[in-house]
Amino acid sequence: MSTGTIEQKIGTFFQSHPGELGSIVTIAEKIQAGIRAIAPFIEQNTALVCPDCARVCCSGGHAAYSLEDLVYVHALRLQTVEYEKAEADGPCPFLSTGGCRLGRDLRPSGCNWYFCGPLYDSMESQPADRYREFDDSLKDLVELWMGLIREFAGRYQEVTGEAMLITDLAGTSCRKAGIPEGRREDILPL
Repeated sequence: MSTGTIEQKIGTFFQSHPGELGSIVTIAEKIQAGIRAIAPFIEQNTALVCPDCARVCCSGGHAAYSLEDLVYVHALRLQTVEYEKAEADGPCPFLSTGGCRLGRDLRPSGCNWYFCGPLYDSMESQPADRYREFDDSLKDLVELWMGLIREFAGRYQEVTGEAMLITDLAGTSCRKAGIPEGRREDILPL
């Protein structure tokens, strides 16, 4: 499995070994259900905060799937969304006047889990029981996400004999580290 992009490798891995990856799929389904469960709370607060924001967080530089996102998306047999990359400081190509056009469960994690100060303040100002429920659910999602990645890394190595570095090198970390876009897939397999 040493040729192709990381996304192609992950996609091929899931297509070629469906019977051996049930635990990964189950975890991804739990994550998807958890994201859908907390989405209304997040959307309620983004509807209050984001329309009046002078500095939009949803920039083209954030709309990139990480390696972890690719595992999640392929475990659910979904497809990543193709788009023309926008300028890093320009608006995200999925941003509309009504917010993001992508469902929350298909957004890159950098988009899903970034809460600016005003949004975080708005969420914290909600009734304590609602915020606590959201916060507990978010913690559960983090644990599931980490479990998904650990399970994938173990299964990938067990089935292919190759180790895969699980880290957010497919997205913004590469840009920050100065790694050219065409070289990212070369550094991910160990």
